[in-house]
Amino acid sequence: SANLRERHSRQLHEGKLVGFSEPLIHVFNKNLQEASANLREVMPALKDRDHVILAGDSMGDLSMADGLDAKVVVKFGWLNSNVEGNLDRYSAAFDYITTSDGTMHGLVDFLKQLSA
Repeated sequence: SANLRERHSRQLHEGKLVGFSEPLIHVFNKNLQEASANLREVMPALKDRDHVILAGDSMGDLSMADGLDAKVVVKFGWLNSNVEGNLDRYSAAFDYITTSDGTMHGLVDFLKQLSA
């Protein structure tokens, strides 16, 4: 949208990044608790979504859907390091787990089942 372009153009000067838009979402702050209103302005389709698919590779990613009014959150986790040591924690937290930098086939198969 024009509003989004205007906001981001203020962050550039001569083609170089000189600032960030608030709220800043980064690797240690990926939830939508603070950003949900901003994202809903940009992506109106989010406001009517009550089912969410969350995909992440750390326990911290489990909060990414916080702030959405989702009735159902299906969590796909990629467990890439210390598989044996973390498997119980990931199994308790995620609905589906892929280990050792595995593929996205499980997620793709899940999506195919939804559309069938």
